[in-house]
Amino acid sequence: MMGGKISLHEAGTIRVGRDCMLSGNIHIDVSDMHSIIDISTGKRINPPADVEIGDHVWIARSVQILKGSRIGENCMVGAAALVKGDFPEGSLLAGVPARVLRSGITWDRRRLPLD
Repeated sequence: MMGGKISLHEAGTIRVGRDCMLSGNIHIDVSDMHSIIDISTGKRINPPADVEIGDHVWIARSVQILKGSRIGENCMVGAAALVKGDFPEGSLLAGVPARVLRSGITWDRRRLPLD
């Protein structure tokens, strides 16, 4: 990981699986870092939520992973994606907000021949 930020502003867990590759300027947090209050009840409505990143996940530059997100194993996350939600294993996800662009993929650090 090159210059990323993993922060826990509240109680929670950020789990990063084995054999992951993380680029730079990535931000992961279990919290919104502020309270949102329901006016009628006076109660806070934005609790923290754990983040889980499966084994063998490649996260590109400038990705933000929000509370409650789950990225399955063998996924790739495109540059500058805003990840919120649950993404199945073997997915290529990208965009703001992130969505699955392709399923049934994996990746390799080696530059393999095309044929």
